[in-house]
Amino acid sequence: MKINAKFILPEWKEDLLIWENLKDKVTDTLLQIYNGSHSFAKYHNIFRKNPTKKDLQNFIKQDVDSILPFAFIANADSRFYKNYFDNELVDLIFEKSDQLSERTYKLIMTTVINNLNDDDQQISNNSKRIVFAKYNEENNKDQNKLNLLGFFNNKPINKFASYCQKIDLDPKTILLNNNLHLPINSKFLKMTKIEILLNKLRTLNFKENNNLSRTIIQQNLYNSEYKSLDLVGHEIIRIILMSNASVDIHKSWIQLILSIASDPRSSDQSRQYQKWWLPIDKVLIDRFVRILSHSEILLFLEAISEFATSENSEMSRMFESRKQLLIGLSIQNKIEKSRLYLPAKVLKFLKQENPKLDLSYVCNLQGERNKCIIYLKIGDNHIIEGSHNCKIRLYSQFNSQNMLLNPRLKELSYSKITTGLEDMYWANNKRPLSLVHHANGKWKMKIIEVLSKNIDFKVDQLLTDQEINYYRY
Repeated sequence: MKINAKFILPEWKEDLLIWENLKDKVTDTLLQIYNGSHSFAKYHNIFRKNPTKKDLQNFIKQDVDSILPFAFIANADSRFYKNYFDNELVDLIFEKSDQLSERTYKLIMTTVINNLNDDDQQISNNSKRIVFAKYNEENNKDQNKLNLLGFFNNKPINKFASYCQKIDLDPKTILLNNNLHLPINSKFLKMTKIEILLNKLRTLNFKENNNLSRTIIQQNLYNSEYKSLDLVGHEIIRIILMSNASVDIHKSWIQLILSIASDPRSSDQSRQYQKWWLPIDKVLIDRFVRILSHSEILLFLEAISEFATSENSEMSRMFESRKQLLIGLSIQNKIEKSRLYLPAKVLKFLKQENPKLDLSYVCNLQGERNKCIIYLKIGDNHIIEGSHNCKIRLYSQFNSQNMLLNPRLKELSYSKITTGLEDMYWANNKRPLSLVHHANGKWKMKIIEVLSKNIDFKVDQLLTDQEINYYRY
């Protein structure tokens, strides 16, 4: 097939159709090939200058040779497609349907498929039927087959993805089986594969680990465009956080969200927060903060478990009791906010054990090499709990929350957050409940008594089996 007197397209010309939508280097190569035609180069230059819609329509009316460069640009540039490709233009193009080359027709059809999306339909179903009429005729197919693929659905990507899952075939294979050729990296195929992944994600139990979390990170899928102004990562975050109200989700999913969006508590002015958390509903952000609090409780307990097991049996019993109190409150969604205060030695250890662990919100605790502190907000109550032999302190009147939770606070001394704060509130007649973790468990019952004044919770979930039997009436 001659494009001009000097250039002849090679024998593999039809296979080139598969790659019409490739961008960057491949698109540039195709452009060089097509520019061998004087008419293609002429109209390509004109259309690239973004003429008025009326002027572009006049070019299409007057010269059939203008349709191929128009389709080429529309196929490669979604903004150009959105600006010019509408029902009126479809009518103009297919008034000349008997003059369209096979290459031009297939490129137009590819352009329409590649720009299908679930947000808004650029052209009507009637215009789509006009585009696909020649395809149906050549392949002895009726409109019902394309209906099955979802091309005429209001949400074509969702419909096609569901169809792929139903018959258990990958999208490209299904299209090839129907003699529809799209490049492997086409927008439509990519969005379909993403929708299939999201559909699978919606069926998972997030209390369990799944390889899908690793796949999302490895393939960097979360940065892809999704719907409206959203990215895929926004939808992933919503799916995970809307799945259930429990804070007890597997650490791999917590790590996935942190890898995508970072810790929302770090700074609401950061680029990461603006990009990822600003579009997310506040209810879901608060839910994730609760999940992070639960995760931090587990980290805190890990930090003190070694000490508990290395001491006498009395200390071991104390550890189990402290553990049950914190986890019991967290599982019941009573902990609204939290923050860890860890010494440099522990921070270094955690980073070595898990380099991907987001510790940006952890405050560096100074003055004690091994001791750890956790702050918890529970309704109007505030608990400061420590590892080793640190007392548990419960404040009912507390105005230091903003200071402790401020992401700009990077360092704090052990004495200031423990005895320092306690002394300050004593001096201001706002005495906290300050208790040693005696093995007899009376400390816990006093904590439960204060918390139960303004919070509803199941007491038995805060007690060990031994404590339940001991305090049972």
